[in-house]
This record gives sequence, structure tokens and C-alpha cells, in this order.
Amino acid sequence: MFGSLGFAGGGRATYFMLDGLRRAGALPREVAVADPAEKALARIREAFPDIGLESEPEAVLDKDLLVLSLHPPALSEFLTGAVGRLKPEAAVLSLAPKVTLAQLEERLGGARPIARCIPNAPSLVGKGYNPVSFPASLSEPGRTAFLSFLGPLGEAPQVPENHLEAYAILSAMGPTYFWFQFKALRDLGVKFGLPPSDAERAVTAMTLGALDVLWSSGMAPDEVMDLVAFRPLEEVRGQVEGWYEQRLVPLFHKLRGEAVP
Repeated sequence: MFGSLGFAGGGRATYFMLDGLRRAGALPREVAVADPAEKALARIREAFPDIGLESEPEAVLDKDLLVLSLHPPALSEFLTGAVGRLKPEAAVLSLAPKVTLAQLEERLGGARPIARCIPNAPSLVGKGYNPVSFPASLSEPGRTAFLSFLGPLGEAPQVPENHLEAYAILSAMGPTYFWFQFKALRDLGVKFGLPPSDAERAVTAMTLGALDVLWSSGMAPDEVMDLVAFRPLEEVRGQVEGWYEQRLVPLFHKLRGEAVP
């Protein structure tokens, strides 16, 4: 396990990963977050008063594990300033899409333990789905160290690197497609007279059960969707499916640095 941890970037992913590690009792003793945005640091400061905060991302280059929680343009600038300043044995975990393992290794000036991960927000409660990719050259102990770090946050399946942007669409952004709908259903349950806890339990059980019958029943999807006779939103189903195609396909190609077809 890594003795010290530094995050270059203090945004949302940094916040939910830190909170997930804290809830699991897995935060290293020495943790620092660097971000030039005071708003990002203020949120971290309020939630984690014992964590070191810096305005310059380069201030975390002395840590055993450096997590790159930066968008690709900012990441490129950061890597330029990091060359030759990392500890020789430091490991690097990038949360960014688009920037490949080969590019990271080249920009950091040579071989070191590196990995890429696409984290998702349920990591905050230890229920994350955080696909991770390693270069072929990384040793088994090196892989184990990264997986041990990610373990308290939830699942961390090893996946091909060229699949990571697909997971960014499905698992990283996926909760945002449904959270507001889950909340709307919970609120309707309360409006209809249910205690909030009962409404939340019903929506949770419905969601998990619906997924199980869709993926695990052995029935075709159209057969599953025909199990309930009355479907109040059926008339807008095509419209919603169209939104997925219209919004997410171009975004996927953008994350891959490809021209949108």
C-alpha cells in the first residue's frame, strides 16, 4: 500500500474518492490535494480539515501515489511541469480520458508504475465501479498496489485501455442519467402518503429487481418489458432512447479524440 497520497486536482472525483477512502478507514496518514481553484480547495478543506491543501498542483509531486484528477488540457500542462520532479519510485494513477498510458509514460520521462482509471461517484459509499487499465509492462506487485488502493471504493475490474472512454459514458456519467428520476419517484411516493424511508426502499428494490430480471432472467429484453401491462411512459420511450443516441454518441467520440460521425 502507498504511504502517502497526492491528488493533482481537487474536483468532484477527488472529493468522492477521498470520502470513500475515509469511510472505509483507508486514507493514508499523509494526504495532500493541490488545485489552483480556491472553490475546490474550500470544499475539501471543510470536509477534510486534516488534509494538506496547496494551490499549485506541482506541490504534490513528492507523494508515493500521485492521482491525476485533471481534465486533459490541464493534465497536459501539469505533465510538462512534472517531468524530472516526481519521486523515482512514485506511482501515477490518471483519472482522465483521452490521454493514453503510452502518452503518460512518455510525458513523465520513462518507466514507472502507472495506471488509468475511470472512477464513479458510488465510490463514496464503497459501491463504485472503477475500471482500471495497466500497461503490459507493469509487474504483478505493481498492479496489486493499485488494486489495493482502489479496493475500498468498490469494484475495480481490469479492462482494455481502449474501453475506458466507453466506461466513462456508462459507469462514470451513468448515475446522472437516473439520480433525478429516482428522486422524482421517491418524492411522488411521499406525496402519495408514504414515509420517505419506505418510498426510498421501494425505489431501491424496484431498481435492483428490474435490473436483475432484465439481465438475469434469460428472457429477451422485449419480453421483459412486456411483463407489466400498463406502461405510463411508453409513449415517450422512443424520444428518451433518441436522447441517449444524440447526446452520448458524440460525447464518446469527443472523449476518444475522434471526429464525430
